[in-house]
Amino acid sequence: MSIDSDSIFPKICEELDKLPLSSKQKEEVTPKLLEYARFMSTSGGKRIGVEFRDDSTIFNFEKRFNIVAQHFSAEGLTVKDYLQAALKQPALFMQSPDTIVANIFGVAERFGTESLTVKDYLKAAITHPSLFCQSPATIVANITGVVKRFAKQGLTLKDYLKAILKRPALFSRSPDTIAANILGVVNEFSAEGLIVRDYLKAALKQPALFYQSPTTIIGNITGVIERFAAEGLGGKDYLRAACRQPPLFYQSPSTIIANITGMVDQFAAEGMTAKDYLKAAIKQPPLFCQSPSTIAANITGVVERFAEEGLTISDYLKAAIKQPPLFYQKPATIIRHIELFLAMYDSGIFLLPKPRHKEEHSTLHPHLHMPVFTFLLNNPIMLCRDDSNIHLRRIYMELSGGMSNSRILFSPRHEIERKLMQHLGHSDPAFPVSKNANPVLLSLIHEGYIKSASLEDL
Repeated sequence: MSIDSDSIFPKICEELDKLPLSSKQKEEVTPKLLEYARFMSTSGGKRIGVEFRDDSTIFNFEKRFNIVAQHFSAEGLTVKDYLQAALKQPALFMQSPDTIVANIFGVAERFGTESLTVKDYLKAAITHPSLFCQSPATIVANITGVVKRFAKQGLTLKDYLKAILKRPALFSRSPDTIAANILGVVNEFSAEGLIVRDYLKAALKQPALFYQSPTTIIGNITGVIERFAAEGLGGKDYLRAACRQPPLFYQSPSTIIANITGMVDQFAAEGMTAKDYLKAAIKQPPLFCQSPSTIAANITGVVERFAEEGLTISDYLKAAIKQPPLFYQKPATIIRHIELFLAMYDSGIFLLPKPRHKEEHSTLHPHLHMPVFTFLLNNPIMLCRDDSNIHLRRIYMELSGGMSNSRILFSPRHEIERKLMQHLGHSDPAFPVSKNANPVLLSLIHEGYIKSASLEDL
C-alpha cells in the first residue's frame, strides 16, 4: 500500500470510524495522520518509496488504544482519556503500545523513591500528551539536570517533582532553559536583594515561573515599581512581597496597578491614600492581587453592620492600615468577633483597660458601645484572632471569676492556656493531662480551645 495511493485515505477513515470521535474530530485529525504516515514511510523524508503492506496493522488505532488503556487500567486510564490525548498528539495513533508503556514506567520507576507514581505521571501525560512519546532518558535528564544545577540553593528532587506535576510541560523543558529563566530574573534584580534561593521558593509555589520568559517577569515587576515609585514603593519591598505572593511575578502590571488605584479611588473621600494602602499591601501581599470590589465589600460590610453604633469607614480604614488582614477577611468573621467583644462588655466580663493618662474632662460617648469600638480599632489585632482564641480568653475570664485586663487581652495564647490549665487543676502543663482530670479541662482540650495540652495515653 503506497502512502500516495488512493487506498490510504479510506483506510484511515475506516479505522477512525471505529473510535468514539465526532465528525469534526475526525476531520481535524485525518490530515495529521496522513502526514504522519508519510513521515513514517519515508523515515522523516530521507527515504522515498517505502510502502505499507496491505495487511499492515499500523492503522489499527482501536486495538492500540485498548492495549494502552488496559495496561494502565489500575491507574485509572481509560480509552476516552487516551484518545483525547492522542487528538492533541496524533503520533499516539500509530505509536507502539509497548513503547508508550515503557516510556511511562521508565520515568515513574526512576523517581519512585521521590514519591512519583505511575498514576501521577499518567495524569501529567494526559495534560501534556507529548510525554507519552518522550523517552525516559530525556525526561530523567531534564529533571535531574535542573535539580543538580540548583542543589546548592536548596532545590530538591522531591520538591521539583511536586512543582512540575502542577505544570507537566516542565517535564519536557531542558535544564539550560529552566536555569536561564531563573537566573535571568535573579540577575536583573540582584541589586534589590533578590537571590536564587528565594526566587526558587516562589517558583515551587507557582511553577509557571520556571518556564516564563525573564523578560516578561522583569516587565511585570518593574511596571508596578515604576508606577508607584512616587508613593514610596521600593524595589526591595515589592520583590520581598512578590516572593511571599508569587503571582505578583507573573500577573500583568496593569492588573496590579488597577487593584491598588481602584481601592484608593473607592475610599479617597474617607482619607485613603495610595501610600498608606501600599504600606498595608507590603505587609500583606495578597492585597496586591485582590480586586477593589472584593476589598471594598469587606470594609463596607463591617461598617454598615455597626454604623448606627458609631463605626465609620474612616476609622475602620485606619485600623485596617494598622492590621492589613482586616482588608481581606470576610465581613461575617469580623462582625462575629466584634459581637463577641460587645457581648462580653455588656455582661461585665470584659472591662476596658484604664487609660494611661487621666483625662481632664470626662467624655460622654453618644453611642453605648463607642468605647469598645475605640479600643478595638486602636488594637485591631484583637479582631483578627481566630474564634477559638477569642473564646479561650472569654472562658478564662468566666471560669477564673476575674475581670479582663491588658495581660489577659494581649498575652500570647499559650500563656492563657497555661493559666487556664492551672486554674482547672493541672499544675504542670508540660506533662500530659490525666484521663481523670477535671472534666471541664478535658472538654476544652477535646473541643480545641486548649491546643498546647496533650492527653495521657489511655
